[in-house]
Amino acid sequence: MRGLGDEKLNQNRVYGLVRLKRLDEKGVKELKDLLARALNFAGHVTGNGDAFQINRLAEALALAAIEETALKGSAINKLCDTQRLSDGHIREFFYEEVRGIIDVAVRALLPMTDRTAIHEYLRTEPLRVGKESHAIGIDHEKGAPHLAYILVCSLGCCDRNLVNQADWLLTGTHDDRTDPRANFDRIDAFSEELGYRLPGSLAEHLESMCDVEERALAYVSEATRRLPRVFREAGIDPVKFTRFCFPRCVILDRMPLGRPQASPARDFSYEIFPGDDSGVVSAVEAAGKYGIARCRLEEPEVKTRYSALEDSLIPALAERMGEEPEQISPRRLNLVAEWSLANLLGVGANIRQVRIWRFPKSECLLRAMQASDEGGDFIDADLWRTIRLSEEEALRAAFALVERAQQIWPRTCISRYRKEFEPGLVKASSARARTGLLRSSVIASAAGASAHREMEIRGLDLEGSQ
Repeated sequence: MRGLGDEKLNQNRVYGLVRLKRLDEKGVKELKDLLARALNFAGHVTGNGDAFQINRLAEALALAAIEETALKGSAINKLCDTQRLSDGHIREFFYEEVRGIIDVAVRALLPMTDRTAIHEYLRTEPLRVGKESHAIGIDHEKGAPHLAYILVCSLGCCDRNLVNQADWLLTGTHDDRTDPRANFDRIDAFSEELGYRLPGSLAEHLESMCDVEERALAYVSEATRRLPRVFREAGIDPVKFTRFCFPRCVILDRMPLGRPQASPARDFSYEIFPGDDSGVVSAVEAAGKYGIARCRLEEPEVKTRYSALEDSLIPALAERMGEEPEQISPRRLNLVAEWSLANLLGVGANIRQVRIWRFPKSECLLRAMQASDEGGDFIDADLWRTIRLSEEEALRAAFALVERAQQIWPRTCISRYRKEFEPGLVKASSARARTGLLRSSVIASAAGASAHREMEIRGLDLEGSQ
């Protein structure tokens, strides 16, 4: 985690889940203005003009979320009609580079609302889908729940997370070339339609997202030299933008997905714990990032006694990892709580109740929470893999990220996006259009959350972030 720019919002006020329907009339106008400014900036930075088509489509999606009509699924033809756009023209605009435009645009919302990004947060989300849908990423295994999943990346700020990338998660479906049930006719057809090779494994999905970010950063660096006027007109400092809006720090949480199992019970739910997946860790390292990834805690669960941790869980973990852990002293954790950057993350309130054991060779941290700061029973335990944070001077950042990952609201920010836009229910006949709608909803969500924040600063709806 690097240094931060100025934050106008009171650092002690932390917001999470918001509802776009709470926007007042001025907030809706700010939403439209932020969309236009951010996408105009991103379009010129990436060499794609003013991104007019995506701006209008994203505005239509945002209004559908505010009016709650998106809950039943947004139809691309109706969205285009409301904005007097050509349906065919919009579909032609859904090429791969749209991902880079939207990624830059979401990041541009940060300086436009006097914020910075501290980390990225990644997880998967299940989606409701139409009963008869055979769209990309939707499995039709007999007896399996009819669901789709998306992999979501969001920018973690002091007050909320802004979704900057979302893509259909194909891992574990018949659209995953690495899966034994892969349907290569479908995969080839979707690849030809979308114009790129579909990712299969979770690691490949992450590599794809990291590649989008790297291309976006390259566009910004080039535009800094060639197009200083674009930055001036947007009111964005190019040096601060590159430094404070492209964090290299990541939190990888558990990744639910739909993988039909071969067991007699046919358990159709499945989770990947990214800290246990060497391919995922390698993808993050190859992208030059660092952070933490959740691991599966296979050993006996911590119940309600201190002895359950020390007599059972820690010895079992030590045997699995082949090393004895070292307990981090409360004094070192208190230093984390006093760190200004940790305060921006909202870390420190319960630090006296936290106990952390470090497995140096395995690069893992066991985090346990006690019922009170005076000790006593344990009420929670989590295991995290550190990624390029194993050195002594980097442990402070690792501890702070582990505490950040316990907070509920970064997850609920993503859940709010999923529930308000219902991307699994979008009505579009092609994978290209469905994917374009998914990505357009990302910037609509981010602009809406940013407009809601501006409304909060004006003194409205301060109790409505729920």
